[in-house]
Amino acid sequence: MKRKGRLSGPGVVHDGKYHRLTPDELDALVKQHDDPASHLALNDTWRKEGRKHYFDWFFGSWQARAAKPTTTETPMLRLLKRAGFIETQRT
Repeated sequence: MKRKGRLSGPGVVHDGKYHRLTPDELDALVKQHDDPASHLALNDTWRKEGRKHYFDWFFGSWQARAAKPTTTETPMLRLLKRAGFIETQRT
């Protein structure tokens, strides 16, 4: 099993207030995600799919897929229902 990495640097820990990242700080976080040695990505196929950065895949493919409406109950919805975060409507 591949060990998952951890982010470092500004923007990760907030001590009572939000720090808006500078362009350089944002670039550093993107580079951490793009670096295969950091093991931060959810998959290793984003480069093969022609994406310039991991976040191009994450927001363009993965998040977009999750945002599409569906008529079937997803595993996440079942989990949230079992955990009591969502109440089922009774008809």
